[in-house]
Amino acid sequence: MSVILTPGQAGDNPQLLPLLDQIVVGRDGPGRPRTRPDRVLADKAYSHPSTRAALRRRRIAFTSPERSDQIQRRRAKGPRGGRPPAFDPALYASRNVVERCFNRLKQFRALATRYAKRVAYYRSSSPRPCCGCAPTYRTRPSPTAHKLAQILHARQRPVLALGAPGAVDAVHDYASKPYEDDQAAPRWDTAALINAVGWRLLQTALDQGENAALDLLHRVADELRAPSDRAVLAELAAGLDLRRTAGPMLTPLAAVAFSLAFTGSRSGWHDAGDSRRSDLWRRAVASNSDAAASILANQVLAAVAGRSYKTYGVTRAVVSAFAAQAVDPAEARGDSAFACWDAAFDVIAHRLPGSTPYDDAKSYEPTSVPSCRSATDIALARLALAIVAMPGRADRRRALVAATVLFAARPAVARAAIMEILAADLGAGPLTWLLTVAHDGLGETGVPDDLAARLTELTRSELLSVRALAAAVLAKARRPVPAPPATAAHPLLERAFRDDLSERPNSSTTCTRRRATSWRCTRGNAWPPPANLPDCGSPPPPSPRRC
Repeated sequence: MSVILTPGQAGDNPQLLPLLDQIVVGRDGPGRPRTRPDRVLADKAYSHPSTRAALRRRRIAFTSPERSDQIQRRRAKGPRGGRPPAFDPALYASRNVVERCFNRLKQFRALATRYAKRVAYYRSSSPRPCCGCAPTYRTRPSPTAHKLAQILHARQRPVLALGAPGAVDAVHDYASKPYEDDQAAPRWDTAALINAVGWRLLQTALDQGENAALDLLHRVADELRAPSDRAVLAELAAGLDLRRTAGPMLTPLAAVAFSLAFTGSRSGWHDAGDSRRSDLWRRAVASNSDAAASILANQVLAAVAGRSYKTYGVTRAVVSAFAAQAVDPAEARGDSAFACWDAAFDVIAHRLPGSTPYDDAKSYEPTSVPSCRSATDIALARLALAIVAMPGRADRRRALVAATVLFAARPAVARAAIMEILAADLGAGPLTWLLTVAHDGLGETGVPDDLAARLTELTRSELLSVRALAAAVLAKARRPVPAPPATAAHPLLERAFRDDLSERPNSSTTCTRRRATSWRCTRGNAWPPPANLPDCGSPPPPSPRRC
């Protein structure tokens, strides 16, 4: 007998033939065990023309009722529909043995109450003895002809032609590998594939030129559609980058390979540009920035022109590419993120803020009046700086980097955005970091009146680091710095001084008053001396310590 365990969502009919292939029933006398039953009784789920044809080729009788939709289609064809399949109701009634077997299995407590849903645990409680059949154990069932051919196919490497056709055939064969095959088989060796494609790319570039090699590289990338297969492009690009000295055409070829590997990487449900693989884009720009920018633009256009769900993550990929490129935002270069934003605002202005229903993300109602440019810039800058309040270190680091870039490239927008962020209760750490960036980014005359008023309020904060940095920013901008407010001593500090003074001998009253006077003079009026000091009745002598 044989048993196959499948997930609940798996269909019944595709499991019939593999189930029959595993049947091994020993004979009473000598001879090989039987592997082919005389007849199969199955319900309507197995009534399919392909199943009947497969069992007919195996010379196995099949008894299963015909489904109603199959009867209707056969009758609609008239004489061309053929005769109905043979069906014996009396013989089909014997199927109750199977249903009663399932009922007994469901009452078997070891299976019915098992919470660990794993195939190995279910096989450990083999249900075959409860069916009244003597099990025949085999350590390893002999493979079928199809499985044997599949194993031999995986262990043999393909015979490839020279040049571009051989590279395309190798990639196509690798991309079409079955999931059930051994991924460590020689045919699916990634290193062998990279060598086969890489040397043919070099041969094409040296013999036919750069354009032919670029065309072949695009054909290879089209074949590697699965995200897991795009790692082959990254390794291929690294090999081309190492051999740039072989010819000048290999430099743009490596840049294109790195760009295709970056745009083809995925992160979750984003279909383009994994930010974790930004190193691929940096290497592409380092090899040839023009070729990398051209590939990125073409990939974005292809994603926009394709299906709607393929556009998820395109904007994130472009932002990651610009962030990884590490250009100076102060330079008005055409490939900087600020230049792209300036060029795209004419279109974005008609779509912001707009309204999108929560239950239908595909419908969008743009605003009738375009958004104001300055308001949109400030809103986006405020959004970039607001993530400093998030608990993650990476989020806070991105907010500080955004603040530094904004102060360098768009100081007016940065001043308007940071003024509202500083008004929020962010805590000592985020406020200190933002004020440090503002101190470095704001010039001597770069503090407007409203921002100066907000910094003046921060100089009266209870947080010492915030007070000091706010005063430093005002002083750098040549604004008046208010005096720090007088604050009461902390109870723990006051008690510590009182305990220290009480431990001194009472005879040295003058020394105690000198200590108290010197402490008051050192700390200033903002820190009054501890209470309950001994009264000497006369003013203390001058202290040798000078303030």
